[in-house]
Amino acid sequence: MRKTISPKADPSTLLSTHVIKALANDSRLEILRWLKEPRSHFPPQAEGDLVADGVCGLFIAQKLGVGQPTASEHLRVLVHAGVALVELES
Repeated sequence: MRKTISPKADPSTLLSTHVIKALANDSRLEILRWLKEPRSHFPPQAEGDLVADGVCGLFIAQKLGVGQPTASEHLRVLVHAGVALVELES
């Protein structure tokens, strides 16, 4: 199973404590910057388009220079705040 991550463009997302927590971390801000222009920051994926299908979570972990559990926690915080969307693919 592969996780793909893409920005969640929802203008109704309110500035909440979850959003503030998500944006108060440099690594999470960097992830959001990368997801705005994924083709500029990640290599092509074997399966799926970086924009249409999202970025593989492993690419994000590698680019951050952290393990997959750390990257997953950053992504969990972003998703919980409503600023990113994670889809599980089989």
